Amino acid sequence: RARLEAHDHAILCTVHAERGVDAVPVAYAVDDGYVGVPVDQVKPKASLRLQRERNLEADPRATLLAEHWDRGDWSRLWWVRAELRWQERRR
Repeated sequence: RARLEAHDHAILCTVHAERGVDAVPVAYAVDDGYVGVPVDQVKPKASLRLQRERNLEADPRATLLAEHWDRGDWSRLWWVRAELRWQERRR
């Protein structure tokens, strides 16, 4: 958990109804046991809603995979997999 909280980017895996696993790199933050993944778009998209949002509405399960490795020292390799469940944030 400490490694997940100290890291700031990972791969978010959601489930696409047709393609199956839909993995995308994301930035995230952990606060009080919750993992927040911003949905602001930085590059132009065809839709105002990200595919991962649509995926999570259809199936709220997700996996966040954070990892670190050092090519010169494999003893520093670590990875953390967090099983998540989407909850819509009320603004």
